[in-house]
Amino acid sequence: MKPIAQYFVLIFILSYCSNSYGKRGGTTIVKDTATWEMVYIYKTFDPNKNDSKADFEILTVGSNYHYYGSYGQFQVDSLALFANEWLNNLTKEQYRNLLRELENDPIHTLINRKEGKLEYFGKIFINYYRYEEPIPHFEWTLEDETMEVMGYECRKATTKWRGREWTAWYSDIPLGAGPWKFNGLPGLILRLEDSKSEHFFEAVKSMNVKFPLGYKTNLYSKTNRKKYNEELKDYKRNAGKFFFDSGMVTVSDPQREKNLKRTGLFHNPIELE
Repeated sequence: MKPIAQYFVLIFILSYCSNSYGKRGGTTIVKDTATWEMVYIYKTFDPNKNDSKADFEILTVGSNYHYYGSYGQFQVDSLALFANEWLNNLTKEQYRNLLRELENDPIHTLINRKEGKLEYFGKIFINYYRYEEPIPHFEWTLEDETMEVMGYECRKATTKWRGREWTAWYSDIPLGAGPWKFNGLPGLILRLEDSKSEHFFEAVKSMNVKFPLGYKTNLYSKTNRKKYNEELKDYKRNAGKFFFDSGMVTVSDPQREKNLKRTGLFHNPIELE
């Protein structure tokens, strides 16, 4: 495919997800204006599957709010803020065809620094969930060791948090934030890794921007962090059972159905507690 064609295909792919046919319907709530963002590469390893994955994620900064989530999902939501009329011109067939070409991850967090709370938006199987918690507090130990990341001289810090031991490398960028829910250091975290090397984040690009920052009011079920993580764990371990119980999959062989119900998915959560 020629580069220009790839560009338009990508625009369509990112756009149709906000179409009225898609699952991410609803009104967009603008909370802030984004002025700056940092892109991270996130690598994770699942020892149970002996498999690894990598994705790009983004930290977006406004005056009072921080957004963190999938880079692709962020692009989808950003387009939805100002292109809903155009997006609605897509047909159902266009939507279905393009959906096959994009794996859309709706998981993201919205941190309200003014009120000291974090809103988490997630999905389990076909259901959307949302929970709130206070912005997590980290007991960091600051060390003198340094490392260069993205041209910045970064200092080392360590902490134990929710079942894992972490090493962070923070810069002199005056922002006490970082990937996922991590925060509280004297500067922006540019590199982060747990002691088992199962989760790794590293900043790869920063951008000055200006656009509306917010979220879509999907039909989220309200829950709490503990319940959400328990249900997600159950789904990842028994994905086949969820499919069969939903009626979306049927087979005539009882033994095959029994085996398929035990089908598990890649899963190694950042939070173990």
